[in-house]
Amino acid sequence: MDWSDLRFVLATAKAGTLSGAARELGVTHTTVARRLKALDERLGARVFDQRSDGFVLTAEGEAIFALAVRFDEEVVDLERRLLGRDARLTGLLRVTTVDMFFDWFARDFAEFVKRYPGVEMELAATIDPKNLTRRDADVALRATNQPPEHLVGRKVGRMEFAVFAAKSLVGSPARELASYPWLGWEERARARVTDRWMAENVPGARVALRIDSPIVMRRALEAGIGIAAFPCFEGDANPELERVTPVLDDFGMDVWLLTHPDLKNTARVVAFIHHMAEALAQRQAALSGRLPMASWA
Repeated sequence: MDWSDLRFVLATAKAGTLSGAARELGVTHTTVARRLKALDERLGARVFDQRSDGFVLTAEGEAIFALAVRFDEEVVDLERRLLGRDARLTGLLRVTTVDMFFDWFARDFAEFVKRYPGVEMELAATIDPKNLTRRDADVALRATNQPPEHLVGRKVGRMEFAVFAAKSLVGSPARELASYPWLGWEERARARVTDRWMAENVPGARVALRIDSPIVMRRALEAGIGIAAFPCFEGDANPELERVTPVLDDFGMDVWLLTHPDLKNTARVVAFIHHMAEALAQRQAALSGRLPMASWA
C-alpha cells in the first residue's frame, strides 16, 4: 500500500463525498476518485460503497480507516514534538482568533511581523475553535472563562460588556430595554450566555437578528437593527454607539493566549505569546470598560 493512500481514505471517510475530501486535501475530486479506484484494484476489494447519501466504508474499508486514523495521529504527534524542540525564530506560525480581536489588535500583530521577519504567520479569524491538538493552529487568542484543560497558556486580560445601541435608535424619554429589538448571537457564538442573560433581564424581548461575527454585530448595531450586549472597549470607542446600561454583572470573559503543551517551548510560539501578552496588558483599562479604545488605538 502507498501510505499516501491513507490520507485519501481518511478524508473521504470524514467528508462522505469526493468533493469534500478534495477540499480537505487541496486536490480535485477526480484525483480523489482515481486514487480510491486504484486502491480498490490493488487491494482486490472495495474500500467504500457509494450510496445516495455519500461514500460509506465497507468492512474492509473500516480496517483501513482505523489504520489511517492511527497513522495520522502518530504523524501529528511527531510533528508537534519536533516543533516543540524548534528553537528557531523562523518558520510557519498558525494563529487563530476572532475577526474583531484582529481588528482591535492589528497594530500589535503588525509589530510582531516586523519584529520577527523570519516567522510566516497564518491567521484563521473565525468563531469556530481550531483544534490545537491536531495542529490546525499553534496559538489561540480567545475570550473564554473555561479554557480547555488540555491546553496551556496565559490569561492576558478580562473583557467586560454593556448593552449598546445606535444613537439614532435611542430615543427620549428612555425606553425599557425589552421594548427594543435585540441582536443575538448565532448558536456557535456565545448564544447560550446571551440568551440566558436576556431571559433573566429582558424577558419577552424580540431578537431581530442573530449573528456569527463580532464585526457584523458591530455593523448591525451601527445600522440600528437592534441593541446588544457588546464589548465595552469596542462600543465606547465607536462614535455611533452609546451605552444604555452600566457594565453587566457576570457577563465578562477572560482573554487567553493558549497553545498545546508540546509547543510551549517552541521559539516562535513563545515569542508570539510574550509579545501579545505585553500588548494586552497595556489594554486592560479599555478591555474592562474603564477607558475608551480611542484613547490607546
